[in-house]
Amino acid sequence: MPFVPYAIIVKSLLILLLISSVLFGVHAYNTHQQDIGYQRAVSEYKDKLIAAQEAARATEVRMNKQLEDANNAAIKRNKVIEVSAAAAQSANDSLLKLTNNFGNNLSSTSPATLANTITSISAILGECSTSATRLAEAADRWSTDAVRCVDSWPTTKE
Repeated sequence: MPFVPYAIIVKSLLILLLISSVLFGVHAYNTHQQDIGYQRAVSEYKDKLIAAQEAARATEVRMNKQLEDANNAAIKRNKVIEVSAAAAQSANDSLLKLTNNFGNNLSSTSPATLANTITSISAILGECSTSATRLAEAADRWSTDAVRCVDSWPTTKE
């Protein structure tokens, strides 16, 4: 067996151990730096997520308020329509009563055909007036629904 100085082997092993320790230290430092970057990215993501959630909540609140305002305005318009419809119906009833009384008071002129004609005209006028009142009320309600839809439509304004 040839003579191998143990000092060279020990020094070589120590140099290898030193090199591997340095490499392990560099690797550990690099991993630590990557972990810091990862934690920073996670933190930024969480911050942006929280900001997006808050913005979404604010948008939802604004849209709900807009819908509530549109519904309240529609209720007010419907009340106005109901009052207008009642006034129109009252005027219609008065007109019918007037025309019926007018037809009944024509007995002084007395031709029977004239009385029948006036009664028929009164009935027709009453039907027309009632239909017109109902049509106007339906049109007003449709208009209110259309305005409510437009008012409650979500907007992108903030």
